[in-house]
Amino acid sequence: MSTQDPTDSEGTEADNNAFTSVENRSEILFLMDAQDANPNGDPLSPSNKPRQDPSTGQGIITDVRLKRYLRDQMAVECGDDQGVYIADVRTEAGNRKTRSELAETIADVDSPEDIGEGFFDDFLDTAVDVRFFGATFSFSIDENDEAQAIAKQIDNHLPAHLKGPVQISPGRTYHRVRENSGYNSLTSVISTNQNDDSGDEANEDRGNEQGGFQLDDHRIVYGLYGFSAVINEHNADDTRLRQSDVEWLDELFWKGVKNQANSRSKRGQHPRLYLRVEYDEGFHMGNLDRTLDLGENSDDVDALTSIHDVTVDISGLMETLEEAAERIQTVHILQDTRLTLEEDSNVLDQTLPDYIESELGVDVDRISLYE
Repeated sequence: MSTQDPTDSEGTEADNNAFTSVENRSEILFLMDAQDANPNGDPLSPSNKPRQDPSTGQGIITDVRLKRYLRDQMAVECGDDQGVYIADVRTEAGNRKTRSELAETIADVDSPEDIGEGFFDDFLDTAVDVRFFGATFSFSIDENDEAQAIAKQIDNHLPAHLKGPVQISPGRTYHRVRENSGYNSLTSVISTNQNDDSGDEANEDRGNEQGGFQLDDHRIVYGLYGFSAVINEHNADDTRLRQSDVEWLDELFWKGVKNQANSRSKRGQHPRLYLRVEYDEGFHMGNLDRTLDLGENSDDVDALTSIHDVTVDISGLMETLEEAAERIQTVHILQDTRLTLEEDSNVLDQTLPDYIESELGVDVDRISLYE
């Protein structure tokens, strides 16, 4: 599949009044891993520790965290005539823009008179993330202020809530995770003395030690996370989600994690497998992430440190796809070459796209990011 520009007229007409609608239900399975990273901190825990199920020890990444990567990647790729609604955008004064101000910016509104019949559709044609994930529209209204008069008009033309067609479940690791104690605390050093002119290294070190303080830094050693998602074709009509948007999403999962997990604590995360099963209308199996497990050829869970220590058992996935084969239109797949798969304890000697195609006889689309 070639790279899909969401602003292309093929799939989205130039005037945005006509587009190719989503006809089929899709279900997504996404694997990513984290090595020496904090993929999703828990703000309610001491020092923002990585999220973890207290009962099972499994690592957790919320759907909110994953959607942040997707939105950030959308903002990079979408054209000048489109934008991301749920975003941290600042005014020239450095203040965070309100939701109504973001709506004004995205919809290119200068006065209340600009908002009338057709505004809702125009807004959806422009706010790319709302087409995928929906949104809640709640604005603070002060009729004495002209800016708020615009907000009131926007509020009158948008629903209170719009359910998104793309629903993502939180991700969990297929094993318990361990915290890397080597990162638990770091010392940040601020020099408070001028070094003398002696050129003495020991003296330089002593000067730099002054003013040091401890920083908590909690990371897991390794975690392989599985997510599932559903794209509902009926909700897609409500948000004006296009078929080209769905094809764009095939790339956003991969690029979002690869490009946007780039802060100090988030580095070390990589996409490993993206699979979208496109079914007939109104049908899907559900919870594809739960059809996978760690393979018998994996190292012990307490010894996992990287992708090279892991094999993924696809036995349950193959059984599920075989059961649904008559309802499957196409399986769209992108696989990292470093991901090792097995079925019934036997390591596969071919890629998942080739294996599904040969074993199940269904149509397989090999996603290409950089054509």
